Amino acid sequence: MSRSSGSKDSGERVRNKEFARVTYFFVILFIALMGYLVYFMVVRAKLVVNSPYNQRQDAYADTIIRGSIVDKNGNVLAQTVVGEDGSETREYPYGEVFAHVIGYSNSKLGTTGLESVENFELLTSNAFFLEKLQNEFSEKKNRGDTVVTTLDANLQQAAYDALGSNKGAAIVMEASTGKILAMVSKPAYDPNNILSDWSELNSDEENSPLLNRVTQGSYAPGSTFKVVTTLAFMRQNRVDLHPGDLCLDLFPGGHPVGCLVCDLPYVPQLPVFPALPAGRV
Repeated sequence: MSRSSGSKDSGERVRNKEFARVTYFFVILFIALMGYLVYFMVVRAKLVVNSPYNQRQDAYADTIIRGSIVDKNGNVLAQTVVGEDGSETREYPYGEVFAHVIGYSNSKLGTTGLESVENFELLTSNAFFLEKLQNEFSEKKNRGDTVVTTLDANLQQAAYDALGSNKGAAIVMEASTGKILAMVSKPAYDPNNILSDWSELNSDEENSPLLNRVTQGSYAPGSTFKVVTTLAFMRQNRVDLHPGDLCLDLFPGGHPVGCLVCDLPYVPQLPVFPALPAGRV
């Protein structure tokens, strides 16, 4: 009797262990699934929604009027104008001036620039719920959110005019924060006529007006790289600079404080700062 009861207890313990293992396995799977869902909703959701392959954005456009894009002073850079017949037209008041940084939004050609990056926000409405409810009953679309950029229309216009008819790029940034105040690329195009001019713009290999030369152009760093090479030399040769070792006569009217002299034969005996514009460091 005791042997049979003992064997029965051991068999039950074995079955309980197997049941516990299966239970733990499914609990771990459930926790992993919940963790992935949280990760997807918090980290990946915006990337997936903003993907040009996501057809959900077209569904947003059916119920929301695309929002406006403005500069830091409130100047409208892109807006959607609704006609009396309900037709929607995307307008760019500054034309070519903001062509590359703002980009374009067209139902047939897609989106580029900030129109693409901020597509989800432009097609999202955070209007008051009573306004949304009223628009729902009156079969009207909600107005999308307005995207406020760090761009400055005055600086952008100045940079655009300064480039003239030259091919090139210009960018103005706020050094302390990294905010982009202006971004110009030339030759440019008029986003208001992007659909009618598409064939011509796409076939112009000589000027490449659709190319954003600020973000996609391949240019040598030029004199800005001299700072990097100077710092590399100082670290490699353990040059320890002090206020008395520098010559600050870099700008007109500067006050010399003394000069750094190198005894190495392959380095000219020049002050560090004046050597930068001279192209000798």
